[in-house]
Amino acid sequence: KIPEFQLSKTAEQKDVQAGELAHYTVNVKQISGDATTVAKNVILKDTLDTDKVELVKDSIVVDGTSADNYTIEEANEKGFKIVFKQITDAEKDSIVVKYDAKVKTDARNSTELNNTVSVTAENNPSIVTTNEKINSIIPDLDIVKTVITTRANNSAVVGDKLDYTLEVKNKVTGTTAKGVVIKDKLPEGIKLVGDANAIVNYDESTREIKVEVPTLSDGLKITYKAEVTALTGALENTASVIDKDFMEFPKTSSAVVNVLPARLNIEKTVDKAQIIKSEVLNYTVKASIVKDKTVADKAINAVIADTLPANAELVEDTFKVNGLEKGSYTLDFEKKDGKIVGFKLTVPEMTEDVTITYSMKTD
Repeated sequence: KIPEFQLSKTAEQKDVQAGELAHYTVNVKQISGDATTVAKNVILKDTLDTDKVELVKDSIVVDGTSADNYTIEEANEKGFKIVFKQITDAEKDSIVVKYDAKVKTDARNSTELNNTVSVTAENNPSIVTTNEKINSIIPDLDIVKTVITTRANNSAVVGDKLDYTLEVKNKVTGTTAKGVVIKDKLPEGIKLVGDANAIVNYDESTREIKVEVPTLSDGLKITYKAEVTALTGALENTASVIDKDFMEFPKTSSAVVNVLPARLNIEKTVDKAQIIKSEVLNYTVKASIVKDKTVADKAINAVIADTLPANAELVEDTFKVNGLEKGSYTLDFEKKDGKIVGFKLTVPEMTEDVTITYSMKTD
């Protein structure tokens, strides 16, 4: 009676990451139904998709028959050939061949990788074949950067604190990104404050945050705090993520903080419209900060200055500042020929209206 074969092939996982191993199992059984029927010189061949998969030669393991009943005649990256002296129908269990194959890293987005196994015998040249398809998959990293400010519409003013978050996700289940590098360069106008979770390195000279992650299967969140040092402008910084195996270019995400400028108004009044020689004039100078959602609610290093006309002198003991505490500003008088002919008042941080009164006399 002519021997017949039952042949099957399975992969442990249907989705295998590029660069990793696929684990295969081949089962072959003689099923002629006659215990005296012997299949002779049985050839079991497994051919791999050599463009994308290569056999791990030393991974082949044969079970279910004695070691002197078979010879591995070929084993290379393209596949293998095993010759069995005989396979009888009396074998209760299948002969099992297990082996590993490495999915090449350039099999990045292949949907199917097809491997075919066949069996034939000297006394039955008919070929029985079966195949097993697997999918090669790769990690797909994404990054999202957000910033939370204490004011609406991502706006801030100098001195405000900012809360930044970087979220990195691997969007492909069952994959692991390796050698992941996350970078975030701080723009001029903000400075890092406090400790940032998971920050491995911050280079103050380049203003760059760098996080290195050996493996990343799911996701990672990085948070850090910064302080606005710019007086005005749009502060944009871009974070990036890349892995060493599958990304030629990094993924990026940006966040923008709009630093609101301050806007000041100034008004000067005098108590008399006309004077005679040597008469004293009383002046009031009022500087106010505009309170509006579109501008900053404080002015940094605000300067209020006044230069007197020729032949006029400021009476020093009449000079008064209202709206500021002593020590919260600096005052410089401009002098000429021993007379005070002007002043400059500097306020490091002005948040409220400032009123200055003084008297002036003329020659």
